[in-house]
Amino acid sequence: TLASIKMLVLKGNKETAAETINALISLLQNTISNVSETITIEQEMANIQNYVFINHVRYGQRVQVNYFVSPDCLEYHVPKLIIQPFIENSFFHAFNEKNVGHIYILVSKTE
Repeated sequence: TLASIKMLVLKGNKETAAETINALISLLQNTISNVSETITIEQEMANIQNYVFINHVRYGQRVQVNYFVSPDCLEYHVPKLIIQPFIENSFFHAFNEKNVGHIYILVSKTE
């Protein structure tokens, strides 16, 4: 990630470099500074969006991520980083032989 940011700066793409730095800061803050074992779905989605943004900067837009999150689920608590490993595995294993792909994240509740 830092190498990607360095290349963005060297190429003069300061806005994307700043956005990537902000995404990395948020991801790190939410990952290591929050001492709670659980976070809200809303916080987890923010972490995922930052993680996806960083991967798009590093590897391009070949894998698109679509979010379908029911608003009535945003305040539910889940274990921290419960979704991120699935997204990471998708980026690096599910799409390693394909040029393009889609990841769909669905968060909803049932009775």
